[in-house]
Amino acid sequence: MLAVSAFQYFRPLPVTAATSVVPAVEHVGTAPALPWPAQGEAALLVEGLGEVGSSGGRSPAPMASTAKMMTALIVLDDHPLALNEPGPTLTITRADVNTFYRE
Repeated sequence: MLAVSAFQYFRPLPVTAATSVVPAVEHVGTAPALPWPAQGEAALLVEGLGEVGSSGGRSPAPMASTAKMMTALIVLDDHPLALNEPGPTLTITRADVNTFYRE
């Protein structure tokens, strides 16, 4: 019995070719008609599916507006405003502007 077990253990495995049974692309329905902006550029990507749609060109754009929006979101998250509350008014003086340009 020991000889048969050793033979099975050391015998080479059969060579087989692996084939994929999953399609490379899977369609999950049709993309919805989205209300795209009239100006600028926009895109919608779904993780695992890729791009659902886009509007406008595909030129690189500076991130300034996104940075401003994220800054505002962080400030408002830390200092929330009540409904219809206007928030603080900030007055910037000429000295503030000069300090900005110096630094």
